[in-house]
Amino acid sequence: MGVSVIERENYIYVKMEGDTLSPQQIAQTIQSVTEQCTDKRKHALVHRITAARQAASMTNFYEFSKFLEERWTRTLRIAMVYPASMLQDQIDFFEIASQNRGINLKLFSSFEEAESWIQSS
Repeated sequence: MGVSVIERENYIYVKMEGDTLSPQQIAQTIQSVTEQCTDKRKHALVHRITAARQAASMTNFYEFSKFLEERWTRTLRIAMVYPASMLQDQIDFFEIASQNRGINLKLFSSFEEAESWIQSS
């Protein structure tokens, strides 16, 4: 369990698993992946974010979209496969908050949908 970062043909695949990941570890991973994607001009697909046992608040999602805005190159895409515990209101809010900040981010319920979207660019 933990974080795996794998370079694929046209995207960086990030898999985060385990309930021991801290918000700081997740932030460090996103920062590292952001740098790799920017350097290699690749998109990112984040899968299996099962790290958080506690429910995230709308404020957490807002802050995360702000975090991404400060670090993510706007020409790149982020596909995230959300955990089953995430509520539709949270999904919609996070997508809108990120897109309003200029981040090309979309949330998906399955890896296959996310990968298809990433590869469609």
